[in-house]
Amino acid sequence: MKNFLIVLAVSIVASIELWNLGLAAKIWPAHPLIATTVLATAIAMAVQIYLSNETRRSKSRINPPR
Repeated sequence: MKNFLIVLAVSIVASIELWNLGLAAKIWPAHPLIATTVLATAIAMAVQIYLSNETRRSKSRINPPR
């Protein structure tokens, strides 16, 4: 649940910043809303993968294989 909330917060912040700073309009001027959605999704996926790997690594440090 903790990872989900972190990813949700990151995707919301990414969406707001992409839209308010005009980065999405610079990347894809014809469709800035689609650019915002795609980029925020990609950022959220990257954060989810990173957090999953960190969780797996920390569990392996706590319980080493025998």
